[in-house]
Amino acid sequence: MPVYFNEPISMLQKVSEMMEYETLLVRASSPEMRDDPIKRLLYVTAFAIAQYKCSDKRLNKPFNPVLGETFELLTP
Repeated sequence: MPVYFNEPISMLQKVSEMMEYETLLVRASSPEMRDDPIKRLLYVTAFAIAQYKCSDKRLNKPFNPVLGETFELLTP
């Protein structure tokens, strides 16, 4: 049995959590950052580190669309 079957979150949830901090990448690619490569690297590094945020809510099984369960990402 593949390992990802036992993962507590679905692939949709995993990808959407990954893009939760996409504003850091947008800021790193802005025109004012072209002159400062160190700041660009800091924003990209912050985006990469943000992927390892707290995972205390990952105790549940993934959503089951057959039962009508859905996932919605809400950002502030």
